[in-house]
Amino acid sequence: MWCEDCGIDHDDEEDEPEEESDLSLEEARLILQPQLRDAVKRGYCLLSEKRPDWLSMITLDTLDLASSSACVLGQVYYGYSTGVDRLGIDGAQYGFDIPDDCEGINRSDVYRMLDEIWHEAIVDW
Repeated sequence: MWCEDCGIDHDDEEDEPEEESDLSLEEARLILQPQLRDAVKRGYCLLSEKRPDWLSMITLDTLDLASSSACVLGQVYYGYSTGVDRLGIDGAQYGFDIPDDCEGINRSDVYRMLDEIWHEAIVDW
């Protein structure tokens, strides 16, 4: 399948095996949750400043931070890359992507944590 975000035909790629995790999900939560919460707060505030109507553009049922089209920036800017470029930011610093320093933690678990934090932010903040 041709990917418009990156210009690559992903059908030619082999599926990568799921990353093994050295830490349990609970250990990963203890380590990463404060960092992810702070990043999401920065992202929430940035969007509120730059796009005051952004909350009305989010569909919580389809919100998926691991997807470039269903993530927060994907829903607001019609693509993660477009959002990062338009805002001139590093997505992970604002909670739009997972941090690079997640060695030993399953990336899918980190994306799930980020999804949960964004859901909470959008509903409760």
